[in-house]
Amino acid sequence: MKNSKMRVPAVQKPVHTPTDTSLPEERHGEADELERFIYRASHDLRGPLSRLIGLCNVAALEVSDVQALNYLYRIAYAANEMDEMLHKVLKIELVKQKELNRAPVSLPEIVVATIETVFKEEGHPPIAHVIDIPPALIYTDAFLLELAIENLLRNAVQYRITSPRVEPLITVSSREETGWLFLTVTDNGTGILPEHQPRLFEMFFRGSELSKGPGLGLYLTWLCMKRLGGSVRLVESRPQFTAFELRVPMGLWG
Repeated sequence: MKNSKMRVPAVQKPVHTPTDTSLPEERHGEADELERFIYRASHDLRGPLSRLIGLCNVAALEVSDVQALNYLYRIAYAANEMDEMLHKVLKIELVKQKELNRAPVSLPEIVVATIETVFKEEGHPPIAHVIDIPPALIYTDAFLLELAIENLLRNAVQYRITSPRVEPLITVSSREETGWLFLTVTDNGTGILPEHQPRLFEMFFRGSELSKGPGLGLYLTWLCMKRLGGSVRLVESRPQFTAFELRVPMGLWG
């Protein structure tokens, strides 16, 4: 049985919470404690999940009953889904707590390496892509910038059009303007519905039938840019054209 990752698409609804009347210091301490708990719980839960997935794979080799195999298949899918969510939660906490390590970074090298990583992991036929980035150095935290770009690329791959009449294409370009680097990722995929666009960077928001994963990818991009002192925005989206733009503060540019 292949260790695949299938998920049931869902549209997340906003959760309304009561008004918080605690003092700022109390809220800050409670938030820190909650984040520590989430991090530890997420880390501890990944071990049992990995063992569960492994047991499903081993059991599938010894079971011949079709219905039993189907149950094992579904259990493994659910476990993979939760494992991916926990992995993203751990990344979120890492991004929040990570000490910034700014250094000269080659922007073209980061983009090329990130594209290769995403395309290899997604396990699909190669997608045509164009990289329009001049040789440049930017003074930033390489890990955070890579993670921000990575999730934009995964989003473009996920929402590509699979019709043989449309060849998927992803373009990454950049420009410099008054001390800022503007990096744009465009694709010719399905596009984003207007009613979903205001909530794109919310945690756990999944507004499409094509949505996979826990709905944390674009939130991670937003969080990375916040840590870097930059921003991310949806420039435009319509069928067969979507563009996201990262705005990154520059230190060195060569």
